[in-house]
Formats: sequence, structure tokens, C-alpha cells
Amino acid sequence: MDRSVTVMNLIFDRFEEEGIRYCHFKSNQHIDESFEGRSDFDILADRDRQSAVTEILISFGARRFESPVLNNYPGIQNWLIFDDKSGIIYHMHLHYQLLTGTVHVKQYKLSWFPMLLDNTYIDQDHGIRMPIPECEMILLLSRIILKTNIDKRIRYTLAGFKMSEAYKKEFDYLLERLDQKIFKEKCSRIYPAEAAEQMSDIINAGKMETGAFRRLNHMLRRYYKESERCGEFSAIIRALKCEAEYSRNKREKRVRKKVGEKGGISVAFVGVDGSGKSTTVDNIYKWLSKKIETEKIYLGTGDGADSPKVRFLKTILRFGGKLSPKKRTSEHTESAKDTADKRKLSLTHKPVRFIIKSIEAEIISTVAHNNKIKLINMNRYRMDGGISVIDRFPQLESENINDGIKLKKYAAQMAGSRIRRLAAKEIKDLKITEKIYPDVIFRLNISLKTCMERKASHTDEEYFRTKIESLKGLSYPMTRVIEIDAEQDYENELLTIKKEIWKLL
Repeated sequence: MDRSVTVMNLIFDRFEEEGIRYCHFKSNQHIDESFEGRSDFDILADRDRQSAVTEILISFGARRFESPVLNNYPGIQNWLIFDDKSGIIYHMHLHYQLLTGTVHVKQYKLSWFPMLLDNTYIDQDHGIRMPIPECEMILLLSRIILKTNIDKRIRYTLAGFKMSEAYKKEFDYLLERLDQKIFKEKCSRIYPAEAAEQMSDIINAGKMETGAFRRLNHMLRRYYKESERCGEFSAIIRALKCEAEYSRNKREKRVRKKVGEKGGISVAFVGVDGSGKSTTVDNIYKWLSKKIETEKIYLGTGDGADSPKVRFLKTILRFGGKLSPKKRTSEHTESAKDTADKRKLSLTHKPVRFIIKSIEAEIISTVAHNNKIKLINMNRYRMDGGISVIDRFPQLESENINDGIKLKKYAAQMAGSRIRRLAAKEIKDLKITEKIYPDVIFRLNISLKTCMERKASHTDEEYFRTKIESLKGLSYPMTRVIEIDAEQDYENELLTIKKEIWKLL
């Protein structure tokens, strides 16, 4: 592996240069996945050098992200590091002490963790420091015992102990690499003689059977009894409270995962059909949501995002033989005729057309109101620390195109007070964008030629020329607009967007 490829290698090299004791202390059998961004880095570092470690991480653009609900432990930090060459966000669990135990609580402190830092080597394939296999195996056996909660222990007593698949792979990986004499010597320096002997027996047997599990469980829990952060019953209660709060936040659509110290942000993407807007929104959402509290918002109609009322109204239109939305030429020709006709549409003048347009107006009004609600909720989510990735964004600068005002034209074509009220309500709903707006808008720019080529359904060239020119003219005065060339190589386009978003985090 070319160590210069990832920002993580550069960070670990700096640790070495500064003489900082550290190691990737567990699950080293799949360290490849960590460097590929598919798994986290579990780093143990010298607590006396915490300031130096923080300074190095910040110098490489790292950001602190913590969950408001789950997995916050003393002496353990979460850092996200962006690699501006690959676009990968790496997640580092940075430990200044070793805790283990009940999930979400970790009530046991392993006070012997300095031994891990004192017995390390640099893995030449990855350029990262690891504990020697003997010490890592001691840690693994300790974790297996202390993380097993009471209900599993009862089950193991009745049905027999069976190591999980993940633990078994790690156990076999370390077993192949350790020296049994060194393992026994290291064990005896950490644990009482009987516990060290039991661990050595497990290594000699090459497996952990039910009897060995029960004996080692008794020995280790007795050994750590006086250094617990809380008792086991209390730990279970704490874990249940954490899970209940997590479930409540999920139900109420509030933040649950990690949020940044700067607070939340929202980013919106605008562009004509064929600019790759929805694809880019999906990719950015997937990129962020793996590690960070993120939501995706669609401010339009279609793509499965319609409310029940809109779906019902659309069903009526289809049942009534409404033209497909793809037939833009015919729709705009009809609209032009409606506008040119001095008599307004009504139940007595072109009643079928009037009914169809009335249903369309109800759909447009409902979507505008739903978007207002989405933006209000988005703002609350942002204030809680979440990140919103928005597909489309309403605007008041241009009418009848690019998510602008639509019903003003309908009111000019149709008779009746209902349409006038809907038109006024649409403007009122859209004015929310003057109070709540994204931190940045990415405008995905393509030429008319590319627009027509990318979508086989695009036949109305004049319509899309107008739409492209209108989009270019929108200033979105309340926020910053970043122009993106959506005709360049897509990987470069995506990386450019990721770099800009990372600056905001």
C-alpha cells in the first residue's frame, strides 16, 4: 500500500515524529477496511500527550463529532478526518483510557492499558503502530468476558458458550501470530496467577470452552469489582435509558448520531433536468450519513416524496386522462392558449380544463405548504446539530420555472376566489425561504446540448433553454451559491462538492 495515499498515514507519521506513544489497539485483522473508510480506527494514545495529539489532528483538518445520545465515555473522543484526495471521511475513536463492559456504558476501566503502548510495533504494510499480538490477545479475552451481559451469561450457562463470529476471527488471527511463552509472561504481569493461568490454558487449547468461560468470567469480574464505574445492574439501567432516548429521538426525527462542535448545516442542490442533481444528492447523503447525523430532504413532488393528499389528487388526474408530465410541449401550448383567451376558465367556460387546472392548483399549493413545514423542521434539525442535504430549493425571483411561484399564472387564467386564495397562500408559504435558507446552494450547471442529450424525454428545446437561462439568473440573495460544472468528470465534480461541504463542518 502506498502510505502517502491517505491522510491517516500522514497523521500516524506525525505521531512518530513527535514521539507520541499510540497504537491501533484492537481488530487489526481488518485494518485494510479502516484505511478504505469502511471501518473505524481505534487508537489508544498517551494521555500525557493529549494536547499534542489534538494539535496534530486539527492541523490535518480533523473535526470533533460526538453523539448527544449514545456512546459518550470519559477519556474517549470521536474525530472525523477528511482525505481531500479520495473524498473519504475517516472516523477515529481516540482513547486516552481503555473502557469496556455493558454496551453504551462501559463500566470497567482497564488500568493496565499503558502496557499496550509499551509493547508495540509498526506494521510495514500500513504504516500504523499496533500492539504485539500477545498483549492484543489479553485485551481480546478481557473484552469477551467483560462485555458479556448477564442475559448472555445465563444463556451460555444453560446452552454452552459459543464465541461470536467476529470474536472468533480476531481470536484465530492473533493465535496464529503470538508466542505462548510471551503471552503467559505478559498475563502474569497484569492479572492474578489463577486468571493468568486460565488465559494461558485457553491459548494452549486454541479455543474457549464453556467451563473456561465460566471460570475466567468469575475471576475477571472479581478482579475488576472495586474499579467499576458503576455496578452491573446500574449499567443495565443506564443502557436501557440510552436506548429509550435514542428510540424517542428516532421517532421524533431528532438527532441521534454524531454532530459537530460547530453545529448543524444545510446544503441544497439546484439544477435543470439532466444535471445529475438527484444522483448527487443521494451520493452526498450516503457519504455524510455513514458517520454524521444527516437527513435528506426533497422539496418538490414525485420521487416517492408526495404527501397522501398530493398522491390522491394525482390519482384523480391520471384517472381523468391527464396528459403525462413528460409531454411538456402540449402542456405549455395549452397554458399559452389559456392565457391568450380573454375569458377565464370556469365551470361554464371550458369546464373540463377548469377542473383539471383546479386540481393542479391544489397540488401546487399543497406542495408549497408541505415544503414550508419541511423547512421549519429542517431548521430545528440544524439547530440540534444535524446536517440536511436538500434536493431543489424554492425561490421568489423567477415565476413558473425552477421551483418559483406558479399559481399567479393560474389566477390570471381561472375564475373564482379559491384560485386567488391559493395563489396568495403559495406566495406566503414561499416567503419562508427569506427566513430559513441553506448555508450554501450548489448550482449544477450544464449546457442546453448536454441537457437534451442526457434525457431522451427532452424534446422542447426552447423550454429548456429558458429554464437554463433562468437558473443562471437566480441570485438566491439570502445565501452563498457555489457554481459547479456538472459536465466535468463526475468523480472530480463530487470531490469538489465534498471539499466545499467539509469546510462548513
